Amino acid sequence: MFTRVCIFVLAVLPVHAFGQSTELQALIAEVRYLRAALERTTQVGIRLQLLLHRFHQQRQVVADIAAQHEQMNREIGWGENRAGNLQRRLDALEAESRNTNDARQKAALLAEIETVRKELRELPQEMAGLRAKESELGAQRRNEEVKLEELERQLEQVENLVTVR
Repeated sequence: MFTRVCIFVLAVLPVHAFGQSTELQALIAEVRYLRAALERTTQVGIRLQLLLHRFHQQRQVVADIAAQHEQMNREIGWGENRAGNLQRRLDALEAESRNTNDARQKAALLAEIETVRKELRELPQEMAGLRAKESELGAQRRNEEVKLEELERQLEQVENLVTVR
């Protein structure tokens, strides 16, 4: 507001009214200083808004990757439980197969035993894929967290600049 008043006064009053007095020169210098300060404030405000926007986006990226990473860890846990469950199921089927004399029941048990064995053979490869994906997500998560920490550091720097003045 003060800047607008000063500019208006300078525009309305002819320069010869003040002459080349030191008051006029001081007033002009003050107007120039205020204009420069306003421009700097505007630029800092825009940069701060961009920084905050980048910070919020990065925080969301980290949250999304963290959720995927945690889901992958749960899937690995389920896979490990599944291996134990399949092994127990296989042991029970084999015991039942040894104890049965019915040919039909024995054939059905043997078919089921083969299915369980096949799942047990395929499980290590599935688990290796899950672990590789978990490792990849873990590395990606750490990289994105580093980026977020850098943005937090930049925000702290801006905050320190604002509070110092």
